[in-house]
Formats: sequence, C-alpha cells, structure tokens
Amino acid sequence: MGGYSLADRGPGRASSSGRASAWYADVRGLGEGLHMEEPKQRQRSLNILVIEDEESIRRLLASILELEGHEVRTCGTALAGISAFRHRAADLVITDLGLPDQSGWEVARQIKAASSGTPVVLITGWGVTTAAAEAKRRGVDYVLPKPFEFDELSAIVSRALADIGGQETAMDAKLKRAIRLSLRDGKLTCPAAWKVAEQVGVERFAVGEMADQLDIRVSHCQLGLFGYGEKRLGEHKIMKPAHDATPELGEAIRAAAKDGRITCAQLFEIAERLGKPALTASAQAEALGIKIASCQLGCF
Repeated sequence: MGGYSLADRGPGRASSSGRASAWYADVRGLGEGLHMEEPKQRQRSLNILVIEDEESIRRLLASILELEGHEVRTCGTALAGISAFRHRAADLVITDLGLPDQSGWEVARQIKAASSGTPVVLITGWGVTTAAAEAKRRGVDYVLPKPFEFDELSAIVSRALADIGGQETAMDAKLKRAIRLSLRDGKLTCPAAWKVAEQVGVERFAVGEMADQLDIRVSHCQLGLFGYGEKRLGEHKIMKPAHDATPELGEAIRAAAKDGRITCAQLFEIAERLGKPALTASAQAEALGIKIASCQLGCF
C-alpha cells in the first residue's frame, strides 16, 4: 500500500521499499517493521473478511488493512469464513484460492449467494491466471495474483469502495447504531463519542463526521470549550482558572504550540503525560493566550 514498508531486517527479508519482494519476506516479526505514512486523505472504513490459510500472510493482510482504518476479521478455512460471513456480513471479502477445505471459487459462490452485492477478491497462487469475465461469472470481482505489491491491494480496496459508492457499509451501520445508542438528551457527549470510536474501531474524527451527517450535536467538550449551555449567553464554555497548573505544564504547552496554536490531541497528550486533568491543561493554554485548535471529533 502506498505508505507502507517492511523494514529491512536481514537476509531473505523485505527491502525498505516494501514492494513485491515482501511476499518472500519472513513476516513472523510483523509488528516490528511495518510502518505507515500519514494518509493523504481520509476514506470510509470497511468491514473486511480475510480468508487465508497461511497464518503469516493472514496476519500481514490484517495488519495492513487495519492500518488503513478498516475493521478486519480473519479465518483460516473456507468453512470458517463462510460461517463468519453468514453470522455477520462484511463489506468486502478477500479469499485465497488454495484453501485446505474448499477452493476460493466456492467461497465466492457462497458469499454471492448470501449477498450478491458484496465484492469478493480472489488471491491466486504463483503462475495462476484467470480471465476477468470468467472470474466475474464465478462470483469474483477482483483477482490479485501473488506476488503482489502492497499498493496493488490498496488499489483494489479503493476500487471496491468506489463500487460500493453511496451504499451504506456495514461499518457505517455499526457506527450509526453505536452513536444513536450513546445519545443523551438527543446529543452525543464528547466522552461518549470517544468511547464509540474505541468500541467501533474507527478514528474519533469519523465519529464526529457521522454525528454531523445524522444532524446530531456533540456536547460537553472534555476541554470545556463548548456544549455546556447557550452560546448566545456565553454559557457554552466551562473554562475555569487552572488552580493545579504547574510551571512544567505551562512549559510543555508553550513547547508544543506553533504560531500561538495547539491541537486538541497535543493538549490531551500533555495532560496525560503530566498527570493533569484535561480541563486544567486547556485552562492553562487559555491563560497563556494559546488557541486550542483541531478538535479530534472535528467540531472546531
């Protein structure tokens, strides 16, 4: 995938380019060397089911897709994968061709029988080729031959996302339900929104975006900046003097600020590191004349 690489960890392992040679790499130490650059743009999250019998490849695919912001479930056999899909549908299914119990073609057939609109990606072995028309006839939307580059997989996921288009994905439905179940007096509090992000497995910004789409207001900002009363009456903030502020806190805020601004995420990180309440950190920033920007939920 465009921003990924496997760090060079010795003979027989992937080079830092992370391209096709990665499929010959030893990926048992996966977590040590997988890196991702900052995504160029935010995209919708998908619920993806990966069916692959080789554990190293299964783990690799899951890790890469999760780093792209998708929710991933994995299975090692065709029967387990089909059962998992029937229990809970996915937005996209990625299956290996050579599974131990049934072929990937049979997986595709049964996935399409259960949900004709779900895209299926078939990973084929070295030297195996198939015509696009034949693959489509047999329930496969995309064929990904080994060895492949990470960005080839990324491109296929992006194409699947485009094909899904305006349809509501399983992840969208899950996020909407979690938000609606978390409302208090018709509003979504900031702490509840953070909890939804953790439960659903999406970025906090995605929760804010979805709340906005649902025309649901976010309230009770954890930094005390909004959502506590009528803005026209000046009651929307609960900024209080930072009685427990320390010189160390002020220095940390000044060091992190750039052009008189500090982000919400930076302020929370500083507060946590120094063992201070978030409200104390925000009050200190305000006392220093430093503007707090870039709400993690996208509210400001």
